[in-house]
This record gives sequence, structure tokens and C-alpha cells, in this order.
Amino acid sequence: MKNFDHLVSSIDSLHDAMRRAAVGSVNKMLTFRNWLIGRYIVEYEQKGRDRAQYGANLIPRLAQRLRDRRGFSFRNLNLFREFYMAYPQISQLVTAEFPVLGIDPEILQLPTAQLQHNKNKEVMNISPKVEKLVRHFSFTHFVELIRIADPLKRAFYE
Repeated sequence: MKNFDHLVSSIDSLHDAMRRAAVGSVNKMLTFRNWLIGRYIVEYEQKGRDRAQYGANLIPRLAQRLRDRRGFSFRNLNLFREFYMAYPQISQLVTAEFPVLGIDPEILQLPTAQLQHNKNKEVMNISPKVEKLVRHFSFTHFVELIRIADPLKRAFYE
């Protein structure tokens, strides 16, 4: 009987460990997806040909088009944009994880992202490495963090 109990315990432990790993992988991919969508929005805002004509309505227009197909609301798209702006250093992880996308980290440093990056440079020394943040935080955690305007306070909570 003791061997059977050990078998049950081992299977339970394996199941729990694999489930946590799967949830972690899904959270990481969703975080990357949301960051990349934010990047696309910022890139379009800064380089889009019809930006001058539609710039102020970009996110509402995107939400209208993508809400039914993908469930992206105005609020979600705006959060993705803010997420990209607050965490430009995630480009290193995205580049490493998805080399097939051909994303050059230098290109990702658009002027606005570069300004944000420079502003947070001293804070980045006390903030945990981005790999650790993405591994331990879901996008929902990042949403709470980007609401903290002061980079020093944000680093404390990170």
C-alpha cells in the first residue's frame, strides 16, 4: 500500500508542477504579445503615413476593428501601449525568444521609448532584471506597476 500512496503522491506532484509551468508559459506569451501590440501601436503613431489624419483616433479605431475579432477593447490597447512605453527593456527578451520575427533591439528603441529608457536608467540598477519580472509577473501585475508614475516607487514594488 505504501508504494501505491507514493505513486499517487508522485503523480499529484508532477501534475501540479507541469500545470504551473504551463500557466507560466501562457502568461509569458501573453505578456510578450501585449508588449508587441503596444510596440506596433507606438511605431504606427510615430511613423504611420495616415497618422496625421487619424492619429487622435488610432486606439478607438483599432478597438472598434479588433473588439469583435480578438476582444481587444480601447482600454486593453491603451494598456498595451503604456506597457511598451514603461518597459522598453523587454525588447531583449522578445528578440531572444522570437528571432524569427527579425526584431532588431536598436530599432525597438524608438525616440519615445528611448526617452523613457534614459529616464529609468538609474532606476534599472535597483529594479529586478526584466527576465525575472516576466517570469514571475503576469500582464495583470504589469498593469498595476505601470500605474505607478514614479520609477523609483515602481522599482520598489517590482
